Amino acid sequence: MDTDNVAWAIEQIIPIVQNEQANVFERSRFLAFLIHLIGDIHQPLHTVTYVSENFPQGDQGGNLFFVRRDHARIRLHRYWDDGLGLLENEPNMENMTLLTNKIMHDYPKTYFGALTDDLGLDDWLKEGLSHAQNTIYTIEQDQIASAEYIVAGRKLSERQLALAGYRLAAVLNQLLVSR
Repeated sequence: MDTDNVAWAIEQIIPIVQNEQANVFERSRFLAFLIHLIGDIHQPLHTVTYVSENFPQGDQGGNLFFVRRDHARIRLHRYWDDGLGLLENEPNMENMTLLTNKIMHDYPKTYFGALTDDLGLDDWLKEGLSHAQNTIYTIEQDQIASAEYIVAGRKLSERQLALAGYRLAAVLNQLLVSR
C-alpha cells in the first residue's frame, strides 16, 4: 500500500482525532494536521503527478514542472499553492477578511449542492485529477501563463478554498460534534 499520500495520512489521523481517550496534546496536534491536509487535498497538485515523455516517473505534483512568471521560472506547484497570485497578499486580518468575504459571497454553500456533504476521499482525489487535466496542465512547460489561464486558475483556487472549508466543517462536525 502506498503510504506517501494525503488520503492515506487523513485516514490515519481521523481515528486519533476521534479518540476521546487520547492525550489531549496529541489529539490537538493531529487535529491541526487534519485541518492542513483537508486544505491540501483540495489543491489539485497535492493529488496528482503528471506523467509524460519528459516526466516518465511523474512531475511530483508540479514540483518538477516549471512555468514563467514575471520573467522568473517557478514551479507549477508553487504557483498553484499561491492561487496564481490570489494568496500572495500580506497575511493579515484585513486581507484575510476581504478574501474570505469575497470567496464566501461568490461561492456560498448552496453553490456546491451535495458536494459539501461528499466526504469520500476517493471522490476528492477524482475531482483533483479532473481539475489537473482540465485546467492546471493546460499550460506548457516553461511558458508564461495567459491571462485566461490566470483567471481560470484563480477562480478554481477560490472555488476549491470554499469547498475545502465547507467540507472541513462537515468533517469536524462528524468527528467532534455528532457523538
